[in-house]
Amino acid sequence: MITSNGKKYFEYNDIEDAEKPVFTITKGDIQLEAQQRIGRLLADDEVDKVADCLEWGIGESIGIVYASAFQDL
Repeated sequence: MITSNGKKYFEYNDIEDAEKPVFTITKGDIQLEAQQRIGRLLADDEVDKVADCLEWGIGESIGIVYASAFQDL
């Protein structure tokens, strides 16, 4: 980390910090969404199918998400 003007800035060569996840989606998160959206828990194979869909969807739209995140900086 680099500190300047009271703010901390990430140094890309800080490998330990670089490998920390920014967010995660757990199987519990998927089950909670299933309960809220379809009113039931999912079987293991259904959780895996949803996880595959989430991975594809996040991968396909990550450019849009990044553009939006950095737009107002």
